[in-house]
Amino acid sequence: MLRRLRVRITLLAVLLTGVVLTGALLFAFGVTCRQYTDSRRSAFEAAVTQLQYQWDRYDRWTATGWHSWRPRTA
Repeated sequence: MLRRLRVRITLLAVLLTGVVLTGALLFAFGVTCRQYTDSRRSAFEAAVTQLQYQWDRYDRWTATGWHSWRPRTA
């Protein structure tokens, strides 16, 4: 009787340990995925901002009329 109870307690402890470890691994995986997607989104937003800045500079440059497609002469 005592042996059977000890086996059940041991199995329950092993099961609970497995559940806790699985939960911890899933949590760590979720955090890692979240950090990765946040960094990728941040890099994309930085690239878009840089392209917008370059396009605005080009727009201002072409609107001023100071550019010329003729080669400069010395």
